[in-house]
Amino acid sequence: MSKCARPVYPIKAIWDAASEQERAKARELVTELLGYWLGQQSKDELAKSLGVPPIRVWQMSQRAVAGMVAAMLRPPLGRRGAMPKLDPEVKELRERIKVLEHENEVQRRLIRLLRTMPGNERRELPQEEQRAKPKAARGKKALEPRGPATSPGTAASDGT
Repeated sequence: MSKCARPVYPIKAIWDAASEQERAKARELVTELLGYWLGQQSKDELAKSLGVPPIRVWQMSQRAVAGMVAAMLRPPLGRRGAMPKLDPEVKELRERIKVLEHENEVQRRLIRLLRTMPGNERRELPQEEQRAKPKAARGKKALEPRGPATSPGTAASDGT
């Protein structure tokens, strides 16, 4: 006969999943157990006030001690937990966006080239839309040609 192992949940996840009422009840129980440990009341008195048999008080006490001991263990080095996996649909959509952005950039370059070809000088073509400049990668500046009139900190001359 084989037993299936129960999944182990992080303490924070258990705490976050509990309702306010459950949290308040847990705090009250811990206060009562500390009173029992400090000798302020007997096991029978605590069992009677909680409405449980004395053996259950012993079980709760052992569980609390085991939890405190486990909390004092040094956590393993390395990653504290696995990174949550992305939904496959989200991953697929991000890849699709990347492909479409690349296609869009290729088409913009082609349109820019076609506007400069002979025969298109007389045609009225819609002007290229001013689009928001993409954010430059950290630590890198966008490569844009600047003349002396457009340099930051200098005023453009008006010819007078």
